[in-house]
Amino acid sequence: MEVAQVAVEPPPLPTAVLAGRVVDGTTQAPVERARVVLSADPAVLPDNRVAITDVSGSFRFPQLPATDTYELRVSKTGFATQWYGEAPPDYVTTKIALAQDEVEEQLVVAIVPEVWIEGRINDEDGTPLSGALVEASRAVFADGVRTLVSTADAMTDDRGDFRLSGLVPGQYYLSTRDPAFVGVADATGPLRYPDTFFPGVVEPGDAERLALDSGRPLAPVSLTLIIGRPQRVTRLPNHRPRQRAQSPDRLHSGHAGSGRAGPGHSGVG
Repeated sequence: MEVAQVAVEPPPLPTAVLAGRVVDGTTQAPVERARVVLSADPAVLPDNRVAITDVSGSFRFPQLPATDTYELRVSKTGFATQWYGEAPPDYVTTKIALAQDEVEEQLVVAIVPEVWIEGRINDEDGTPLSGALVEASRAVFADGVRTLVSTADAMTDDRGDFRLSGLVPGQYYLSTRDPAFVGVADATGPLRYPDTFFPGVVEPGDAERLALDSGRPLAPVSLTLIIGRPQRVTRLPNHRPRQRAQSPDRLHSGHAGSGRAGPGHSGVG
């Protein structure tokens, strides 16, 4: 018995084009030698494309497959990393759709000079703590509630000092934790120790925000780690805890992955 042969048409050749400019969001001047990274659904674009802007701030990506999942990221030393379409209060990336043979050449991405948080983390006895994990998080809306999402993280050096750079102006929550107390347990099961939030509290609802303004550096921050009472973690084998405890009226502590933004925290009131 013969099996009928079915002709399979090859996918169309990638013919879409995406191009645009990167400008300084403060002066509107073109930004030369910015790194522009284009990504999409791996099933459509297995590997990222990258371009470096020329003297006019221009970039161009030819021969792209059709998809509605493109995301564009721009980075440049001295500037905050910017995703296309990302803006307060949600900071949600705008996906770019390209059809077969479509040419889009009008994209403009404005990047702003970076701001930063620097300072020192001390142990409970007041001595500098090296190797502490430090995070800056901002409040965003997710599924109708405000949520803390990590935007930068660092580890303190041998003097207990840290620097969180590449931030855009805005308001941030600063937190720290001792990695020695991450992924630990006692005889009855896993334990989760709370973060310490600025200005030195373990209840996230009591945390204070740090305001970062362009052109006005923030004074170095000092934060003393508090090793608070741990929470017992109950979970089934091979089951990860829920990422965030969400609440419309309070901050709740917790750790989780938050996609490209890095490890996230929890609901914000």
